[in-house]
Amino acid sequence: MSKELIVMYFGTTGRPGHHITMLNGDIPIKDQCRIGGEIDADNDLYSDMKKCKGVGYVYYRGVTMLCIPYSLHDSRGGSKSIFIMEGKVAKDEIVRELQKHPWVHAIFTRLQIEHHLDGVEEFELTLS
Repeated sequence: MSKELIVMYFGTTGRPGHHITMLNGDIPIKDQCRIGGEIDADNDLYSDMKKCKGVGYVYYRGVTMLCIPYSLHDSRGGSKSIFIMEGKVAKDEIVRELQKHPWVHAIFTRLQIEHHLDGVEEFELTLS
């Protein structure tokens, strides 16, 4: 039996305030809150995301992420939109998976256009 693919979105969903939204698979709510809290509190991750000229692609704490340091629904500093897949995932595979989730894909597409982001760019995390 194969393990169920875990896919999440961290960001806003219609109003200010970031949280985890499960897109595929299931993990306990306490783990969703922990993951969301870790991502939201990691200033180095946000700083590294801001340096990208495109959508950030990074392996981080056991997950692969596509990251944009902006939100459609929250203009405060520190806002972010992140598509997350469990494990180490190739860039083309995570982009294909993002396209399977139309409302999240639409958020990423609109943010790319509004903020003139070019393609998907891999980045390294700054370790403090």
